[in-house]
Amino acid sequence: MIEDKSLEQYADEISKLTFNMQKMCTAKEALFCATINLSPIQFRCLRYLLKTTFLQVKELADNMELTPSRITNLLNNLESKGYIQRKISSKDRRIIKVTLTKKGREYATDVREKYIKYHEEILSMLHDEDEIKDLFTNLKKFEQILGEFLENQKEILK
Repeated sequence: MIEDKSLEQYADEISKLTFNMQKMCTAKEALFCATINLSPIQFRCLRYLLKTTFLQVKELADNMELTPSRITNLLNNLESKGYIQRKISSKDRRIIKVTLTKKGREYATDVREKYIKYHEEILSMLHDEDEIKDLFTNLKKFEQILGEFLENQKEILK
């Protein structure tokens, strides 16, 4: 299976590739966010909230890996734009739920569609549908393998 290079050489190349991909994906997201007048963290938050009916502030902070002060600042900003609302739980006043407003859901849906188009533009540079399918298949496989590796590492550290 590995013909031209040793496993160590491929591992070295993959480590460089993933590092560069992370930098480029961050830059791509920042460029896109500049076109929609959101910060990357605001964009990620809206995308996250679009997947659900509501989230508790703590759950959102944990999933986005943000400190309590950072999540508060983020939510204040999105709330001032009319994209989200916070509601105190009637069962436990310590629990605050975050939901998208109608305006926020419409905006997040529109932004999601624009982001898909953004990626279509990138993929169109491949020109060949088979290349796109192969890229997707291989990235999906790498994501799965990486996820399994990380889960195994967590088990080892327990």
